[in-house]
Amino acid sequence: MSQPDRNAPYLLGHDVGGTKLAVVIADRNGNILHKVRRPTEAERGPEAVVATLVDMSREAMARACLSSSDLAGVGVSCGGPLDTETGVVYAPPNLPGWDEVPLKAWLERALSLPAFVENDANAGALAEWSFGAGRGFRHMVYMTMSTGIGGGIILDGRLYRGPNDTAGGADTFVFRDNSANGTITDPNDPNVVIDLSGQTGGGSITLQDFTLADLDENDFVFCEAPPDGG
Repeated sequence: MSQPDRNAPYLLGHDVGGTKLAVVIADRNGNILHKVRRPTEAERGPEAVVATLVDMSREAMARACLSSSDLAGVGVSCGGPLDTETGVVYAPPNLPGWDEVPLKAWLERALSLPAFVENDANAGALAEWSFGAGRGFRHMVYMTMSTGIGGGIILDGRLYRGPNDTAGGADTFVFRDNSANGTITDPNDPNVVIDLSGQTGGGSITLQDFTLADLDENDFVFCEAPPDGG
């Protein structure tokens, strides 16, 4: 890989989603010069998806009349879990077959640019804090809801990733009614259960017996107070 100019005026951005891919070229103020979108078609496998990203990148550069020498690098937003230091992606639920994918290395080799891989919710949090509703705030919590659900945290003007790049992660729970009518009318009914298949240990539990101990250590819990404040 040739030595890039870290002070180059433009940046390449990739968003790897479960249903769509997006590639943008932008300046350092966040102004987008060109954007390309295509379906992910994740069932093709990670090699094919990354090849599509590379093709989209070259298309975006051509349409913006830029070359690699005009770009400081590529920032990659991808669903986790992943390692931001190595750029390896570990089996995100919305990208089946992506187990230990060296995304950073593949993109750097193909594009001859330094690549920086970030959890998609964290990347969204950084963008919102830098250019959107979070500008000027020291602390911010950002939530994203797309093919999956996730969150990012800004503390004291810095992205907080946690010890394993998992801070800010959010999850969803499926409420089921195992009774004959299948309609949840009474949360105290023992037929109403919470599906914990996405949690450590899996299984299900009645809403009556659900406690914080049933969550993984990095989960958020959102609570709404009743109208009377009790």
